[in-house]
Amino acid sequence: MADFKAIETFLWVVTLGSFRGAAQKLNTTQPAISQRIAQLEREMGVQLLQRDRRAIAPTPAGRRLMLYAEKLIGLRSEMLAAVGDRSEMRGVLRLGVAETIVHTWLSQLIKSVNHAYPNLTLEIEVDITSNLRARLLATRSDCDGHGSRSPINTADRCRPVGRASSSRISRFLMTSCTRRISMRVT
Repeated sequence: MADFKAIETFLWVVTLGSFRGAAQKLNTTQPAISQRIAQLEREMGVQLLQRDRRAIAPTPAGRRLMLYAEKLIGLRSEMLAAVGDRSEMRGVLRLGVAETIVHTWLSQLIKSVNHAYPNLTLEIEVDITSNLRARLLATRSDCDGHGSRSPINTADRCRPVGRASSSRISRFLMTSCTRRISMRVT
């Protein structure tokens, strides 16, 4: 039976047009992406992707699957929001960090966030500040629905966490970061 991870992988491969891009987006390896797609094709009994040296495109069966996959992922998000315990923090928190942070206090922050919010997934991107800023500004345009290449509904991706919960995360992150930095400075 096809699982959500394989279906989401398929959506990202088609959206980004490459296994490597999907692997980077999903924080995994290219062979893992290939395995998920191969397993999904075996389970469906059809070839879903037309593989070319330069590009990957969905086959007619892949295009049909895309329609259902987008609905499934959307319904899953809707179900989790409607049925899940709203008092618990869940979802994805995307952080852009400079390489120096990776080598200093990021691992402690990750441990602290995982301990305090076990249902929150951290998605971390390491780059130089100017590139991170450019991507942040580009993401804002994704949230308004213009130019988004995401297979996930932008309304779901860009929904505010909520005023109370957002400030709670901010306070937690600032406290954790400040504590770690002050420990390193002294």
